[in-house]
Amino acid sequence: MNTSKLQIFYAPLRARINQMTDELSIVIQEANLSGVVASEVMVSEQHVSWAVQYRPHNDPGEEYIGVEAVIFVKVEEKEGKLSCELTWSHGEVITPYIEDEVRSYRSLDELVVYVCQQWDRLKATFLEDMKREMQIERPPVYRVF
Repeated sequence: MNTSKLQIFYAPLRARINQMTDELSIVIQEANLSGVVASEVMVSEQHVSWAVQYRPHNDPGEEYIGVEAVIFVKVEEKEGKLSCELTWSHGEVITPYIEDEVRSYRSLDELVVYVCQQWDRLKATFLEDMKREMQIERPPVYRVF
């Protein structure tokens, strides 16, 4: 499959996570936190992933906490599998929101709309959970290999 087929997800997801990143940046300023928030959308041949991440001490080497989502798409089967969770970058899941939800679709446009609706439906919960986690005092966490 050509990566460009899933590129259709990029703009609507980028807009949503940019908005959430902006809202969390305000929380950082108002609460006088030292951390930094970032976001990303990655499109590959078989999946799209997107995330809003918070590093409590603004250290690029530390683990981050964030809302991460991924949809694996089987274009030929017209099926997508969506997952979304609040997690630490080292893999500890704090809150699973959507776990491997399989969705059939007629067109990729329809699947994009569905994914965006799910994000919009859960956005207030994402924000509250992230705000809560961001305000917990904690030492930096680093991955040990």
